[in-house]
Amino acid sequence: MNSPATQHNPVVVNFFAGPGAGKTTTAARVFADLKAAGYEAEYVPEFAKVATWAGHTSTLQDQLYLFAKQNNRLEVLRKQPLDFIIMDSPLLMCLAYTPPNYFPAFRDLVLQVSNSYDNRNFLLERTTRYSPVGRNETEDQAREKCRQIREVLESTGVVYRLLKDKFSAAEEAVASLLSDR
Repeated sequence: MNSPATQHNPVVVNFFAGPGAGKTTTAARVFADLKAAGYEAEYVPEFAKVATWAGHTSTLQDQLYLFAKQNNRLEVLRKQPLDFIIMDSPLLMCLAYTPPNYFPAFRDLVLQVSNSYDNRNFLLERTTRYSPVGRNETEDQAREKCRQIREVLESTGVVYRLLKDKFSAAEEAVASLLSDR
């Protein structure tokens, strides 16, 4: 399904939401649906989730490192003949986790790198019960992180589509992606 025009400029599909809101599940469904429809797609898991499962809490404090690891995964795939790259942890997410007084140029770097990709952005509204398994946040902290992520999107002018229904989020995202083609 690849055309020469899209061979090295895949659409990066970004799912934004706080912990436990359904990013991974939705991203996995979108990935599977696109593959089943015959598109060349790859799924990029969240590097911070791997660090969480491994108990590397100090790694989670270094947003520059997490950003670089996530971008490296994305950069490797950008050069492949893909139609879509599905991200359950978009590069801009690190801005919601950046502590105050972090490197002043970090925000601009993240925006510049993120904007170098052909992004389609989706914000998932929390509609599911929060599960603390594999998470570092309490439910209240996760809800606050959802608010901060939305604030990052709004303050940076990122265009996104809001997905409110967990049962139809993947289908809505796929329909939106394919209508752009």
